[in-house]
Amino acid sequence: MRFFNLLLFSTLLTTYFTNCKESPLQNNGASFFDIYDRRDSTWADVYTGKIYCKDCGEIAMTLKISSDFQAYELSEEYTGSRQQKQTIRTGKLNTERGYGKDRNATLFITDYDKPASEQKYFVRLTKKPEEVIMLSKARKNLQKEGRNYTLKKVAGKRKS
Repeated sequence: MRFFNLLLFSTLLTTYFTNCKESPLQNNGASFFDIYDRRDSTWADVYTGKIYCKDCGEIAMTLKISSDFQAYELSEEYTGSRQQKQTIRTGKLNTERGYGKDRNATLFITDYDKPASEQKYFVRLTKKPEEVIMLSKARKNLQKEGRNYTLKKVAGKRKS
């Protein structure tokens, strides 16, 4: 009986690794995010807008949040400077519940697995679920003196 169970288990394991499209044996060294992008190219939420930049005037920014809320893509185009530059970052995303007095707000932390200097913070407040606000490195709201740090929701699979 033990031999039969071992044979059955081995057969199932071999079948999985040889037939599964994205098996660990067939990903050719692709990263988690390469595989993620091939499996599901849709995003749960997409936010876009133009935010204030002290040095360059403004940045056109798009934040895409994966449907499992564990990955992100952030596109930044520095449009107000003489040298227009675009960057696209992808990485791991962490979410936390609560911000200030809003216990049901959602705090998004990009690249939480990297040094704090590489992380960005965004918050989605309960009263304004169709937008996120970019926060400072100290997680403080930067909205002041008429300067915009808000991205508006343009697409998504679900209502917040």
